[in-house]
Amino acid sequence: FEIAAEDANGCLTSVIFNIQIVAAPLADAGEDQTLTCDITEVTIGQNSTENGIVYQWNNGVTTPTQTVNESGVFTLTATNVSLGCSSSDEVLVLSDTNLPTASAGPDIELTCANPTLTADGNGSSIGNNYSYNWTTQNGNILTGATTLNPEINDNGNYQLIVTDDTNGCT
Repeated sequence: FEIAAEDANGCLTSVIFNIQIVAAPLADAGEDQTLTCDITEVTIGQNSTENGIVYQWNNGVTTPTQTVNESGVFTLTATNVSLGCSSSDEVLVLSDTNLPTASAGPDIELTCANPTLTADGNGSSIGNNYSYNWTTQNGNILTGATTLNPEINDNGNYQLIVTDDTNGCT
């Protein structure tokens, strides 16, 4: 820009100056994420370090990115220290660590009349997102070790492990 002024004697004086508009620094806290039994920590923030920019998270961390292992709302503020302008962004970290229900059912007894029986895991969490695994160290599973109702033919202790395949919890 140029500003010109004329005095009473008709002398013209001008001043030329530039105006530069500087945008506030970008604060990018990243996409919302979910902690699970399989994913116990996540990295939030998408910024890279820039000269003259100070980063501050609402939990006291002063780096452009951070790794967290708890749920909550995390706010990142990026400030241009020479100009004093700043911007903020927040990310939501959720937690899905709900355990499925595992029920091996009541005790059953093998007899000569009933040499094979079906264990009853129907009291467990049921659905397409669950997987089942029956194990024993002193019995015998004939079939169905990965179902709710395996067929067994030996006395022993049987354990049912139920896994929620969406969050990895057992």
